[in-house]
Formats: sequence, structure tokens, C-alpha cells
Amino acid sequence: MSQTRPDRFLKTCQVFSANPIRLAAFIGGAVYAFSASRAIFSALGHYDIVSTEFIPFFTLFFLKSLHEPGLKNPILAGVFATLSLLAEMIFGVFLLFLGLILISARMMQNRQSLEQKSLRFHVKASFDIPNLFAKMIVLTLTTMILWSPVMVPILQAFRQGNFDLAGWGESIKLSADVVGWFTSTALHPLWGSDWVTRLRQVQEGTAPFSDVNTVFLGYGILLMAFIGMITFWRHAKTWVIVAIIFAIFTLGPLLQINGTYLFPMDNLLHEQGISQDVTFPMPFMLLHYIPIFRANRVPIRFAVVLSLALAVLVGYGVYWLFSRKPDMASKPIMSIPMTTLLMFILLFDQLALPLPLTSAIVPDVYYQIGAEPEDFTLLQLPLGWRNSFGVFGVERTQIQYYQHIHQKPMLGGNISRSPDFKFDYYRNIPLFQAFAQTELPTHDPPVTSDTLIKAQTQAGDLMTLYNIKYVVIHAPIPHRKPYEDNFFHTRQLAYDLLPLNSEPIYMANGVAVYQVHQPPIPDVLRIDFGDWTSDPYRGQGWSQSEFMDGASVNWAIDSQAKFGKYPLQPDWQIFRATMPVSALHKGTNRLVMQFKHQAIPRQVLSAQTERI
Repeated sequence: MSQTRPDRFLKTCQVFSANPIRLAAFIGGAVYAFSASRAIFSALGHYDIVSTEFIPFFTLFFLKSLHEPGLKNPILAGVFATLSLLAEMIFGVFLLFLGLILISARMMQNRQSLEQKSLRFHVKASFDIPNLFAKMIVLTLTTMILWSPVMVPILQAFRQGNFDLAGWGESIKLSADVVGWFTSTALHPLWGSDWVTRLRQVQEGTAPFSDVNTVFLGYGILLMAFIGMITFWRHAKTWVIVAIIFAIFTLGPLLQINGTYLFPMDNLLHEQGISQDVTFPMPFMLLHYIPIFRANRVPIRFAVVLSLALAVLVGYGVYWLFSRKPDMASKPIMSIPMTTLLMFILLFDQLALPLPLTSAIVPDVYYQIGAEPEDFTLLQLPLGWRNSFGVFGVERTQIQYYQHIHQKPMLGGNISRSPDFKFDYYRNIPLFQAFAQTELPTHDPPVTSDTLIKAQTQAGDLMTLYNIKYVVIHAPIPHRKPYEDNFFHTRQLAYDLLPLNSEPIYMANGVAVYQVHQPPIPDVLRIDFGDWTSDPYRGQGWSQSEFMDGASVNWAIDSQAKFGKYPLQPDWQIFRATMPVSALHKGTNRLVMQFKHQAIPRQVLSAQTERI
């Protein structure tokens, strides 16, 4: 039975005629939900970092686990920890840090309370650590069991390849600036700037800060959090500590002030003959030396818990305001205007209007491609590969999103972590070098004539090897430079290098689909593993091509460079293997070599060896 309008109005009034605690919780939740950092992450397309709705629930049941008996709360905390990890694995680090701080605060609070009792009643102060430990075990086991379908494959992948952060990543660029804490974001309708222009400035290094200023704390929020801190210090000090620790972590490995992290300090080091300026290391730097924790290469993401801590402190401040005038909270005619005013004060400088949006409409051509029954691969322009550590070419994430409609394999795309080999494989192929260097000539060296000749020589074979049936060319996104300026050159390169039909087979809304003419596979396919032409055929476990005694060679450098289960002799030999037809399938067939012993060349080559 549906509610009438008067019923819905009365229901709303009940919310705003509640006690001060409920109003404080409502306003604190709004501060957490509509913080400026969430809007920036959303505009940047980092939807995993926006998916923080489960962290407050984890925190709630974690706190209840510390204060209440039983195992229900640890189990629920584990459930919400799992949901947080499914949204973004790095949230696990945040929850661990938050949990350790809350446990430490609880232990200190209990110790102080018991010591006071011992002074009054002459009892020995103690803390039920075994019970706390048992609850944490239950929480951890719940999380591991529920997350195991994802955790087990991740652990297997880490065991098979090195996914650790190489160097420092872009941790300095992706750090908060102290001045940025107090500077409105580029998305604010009054004090911001054009979003596309700001992104372009960041790319060119001319923006006010190294990044787009993700961590803006807000003046109203800081004021109300300060009120909550001083009025309820005994209860709020834990959240003050959480806010300070996570705020410091957002600053990254080096202190940045107004876009500067190198400070002359009145030529302090220059006078000592040292030709560099002073930097101020921050605690985030310590994480770099801790396995697993070092994988968090983006300091600004610590704002996720920082905003939660500020929201709790705001709740304390709001509760203090309403508790001073109980009538103001109990009467809707007073509580509604007061709540609206507080929301305006707290959230006005957090506004992100209009929030940049990306169209989720899939071009019609992909529905047509998806309707084709056979299995084949797509090559799409712009063409690029991206992981957390770098980009090769121009990667446009929308194109990967369209795959849920056409369901075909595709070259290029975005992945969080990948072994070095994955990028090196594509970087070594002249055709992909030519596209990447034409799409972004300022980021890569200009394409050479030798690369173009090799690319054209090998292009047809690659179309057959990857089973590419269509090349899909997307018009550039307006004002998305520098690719917008290089689009026509990139498209012409595709026309020049690839065996395409002269006219598109599908075309709609700025997307053109050209059919590829795949050369037939030769009856005798000879692959010289020491020649550049073999690069696309070699999987992981091989070294670079080289010449030795007049012959082209390539060394297997991994025991997983497999090649069936055929015995090899310790001496030099010509190895032949006949593959039964039943072992082959349509598309790419992988031949694998597996070695039980490895040795460097000088250990096995004699001085008289002239040819391999």
C-alpha cells in the first residue's frame, strides 16, 4: 500500500525532529558522501576509489567488536571488509591502519579506566587481550573465506610473476599539497576552472599543483570538525589521531607546498658545495620499504579514511550545537532550516558542478560486430596499453568497456598490474611502435623510417597471427590533446600499413570499421628465434635476439620457456617435433618448452664453438 503525500511529509518530519544524535549522524554522513575528493575521483574515472560506501559499515562493526561481547560484530566487520576489498584491494591497507589505530586507542582507554579503578578499589588493572585477539582472528578468517575466490588467484599470480611496484611510481605527482588542502577544486562552479583545461595543464606540468588537487578539506568541514574536537575531546581524540595520520599520508613521500618540494632554504646545501636543494621526507616514504604496502603508489587515496575521520568529527560538532538547544532538534519547524543551513555551510565549498560525465552509449557498430558468430580479434584506434605504472600508445578506456557488447578479443586495454613482459612484448613489435609514436610523438621518439619499413613488412603476418578481422577507428574526443592533433596522421598510418578494404564495412557516430585481408599461413612457416621477425611469436621466458658466430640466436632465460615433454641431450643438436593434428586448434597455438636445468652460455659453450 503506497503512502499518501501527507504520510511521506510526516515521515520526513520525523527524521528532522529526531534527537541531536540522529541529526549529527545524518549531517556527518552527508559530509562523507559528498566530499570534494570523491567528486574528483569520479571525474577522473577512478570509480573503485569512489566505491567507499562499505568502509563506514566496517568501521561501525569494528568499533562494536571492541566494545561489545560476542562474535556477531567481528563477523559483520569481516563481511564489510570483504565488500571493501572487492571494490579496491588497496582499501585493505587503509582498513588495517584504521583498525590498528582504533585498537591502540581502545587499549589505552581501557588501561586508563582500569588504572583509575585500581586506585579507588585497589584492584589490579588488566586488559582482556585474549578475547580481543580471538575477535580479530574471527574477523580475519571471515574476510579470507569470503574473499578467497578472488584472493587465491591473486596470490597465484603474484607467485608466478613480479607485480611489485617498480621504483616509486608517480607517488610525488600523486601526492596532496599542503596548500591544496585549503584550495577549492577545479570542479567548483564559482572558484574552480575549466576541467578539460586543468587536465591539460597537469599533463603539461603547468597546473598550480602536480596533480588536479584531489584532497581539498573544506573550510566549513574543518571548522565544524574543530568544534567537535574541542567540545568532545575525550571521545573524539581517537578520530583526531586518525585524521592527522591519514592526512600526513596523503602528502606522499616528500612535503609539497604550493607545487614545490625542493626548497633552497637560503642556499643551505649550496654553500656546502652540494648542488641540490632541501627536501622534507614524510612518513609515507616508510611504506615504500614494506612489502605489499609499497604497492600503494597513490598517496592521495589515503583521503578515503581522512574524509571519514573528518565526518565523524563534524558529527561531534553538530551534536554539540543541537544539544545546546534541545528544542531546536525536536521541532521540525526549527530543525529543518537549521539542518539545511549547516549542510550549506559544510558542503558549499565541496560542490562539483557540473560533474563531468562520460557517455555509456555503445556505438551501434559493436552490436553488429557482436552479432557475427565466428571468433576473431579487433584492432582499434586509438591503440594503447596501460597498467598502473605506465602507458604505451593512447589508451582509451571506453573502448575496453564496449567489449561487453561485442565479446571479441581485442588488442590494447587497461589492467591494474601486469608482468614487465606484457608491455615489453608490444613495445618490441615495429607495427605497434609506429602507432604509439605517431599517436604521441611528444612522449615517444619520432617514428623512424626503419621502423616503418619493418612495420609494413610484418603487418600482414600480424593480422593473421592475431586473427584480426576488423580495424575499428574512433574519432578523437574533442579537446583531448595531444591525440586530437595526431588523429589524422594515425588514421593515415593505418591506411598505409594495414591490408584494409578501401571502404568501411560499418560506420556510425564517428566510428568506422574496416575489414582486414589476412594473408594465408604459408605451408612452411619458418621462425628464426634470433631475428626481429620472431618477436611476436615468442612468449615469456626468452631473451633478446642477438648474433653469435654469424648466426642469429635467442637464449631461453626461464625454466618456464616450455616446449612439450621431449628429452633434450646435453650436447648441441637439431630438435624436431611433430605435432599431431589433434593437438592443434583454430587460432593461436602455443608451443611450450620446459627445462630442468639452466646455465649461462659461457658455462656450456666451448672456445671452439663456431656455429649454433
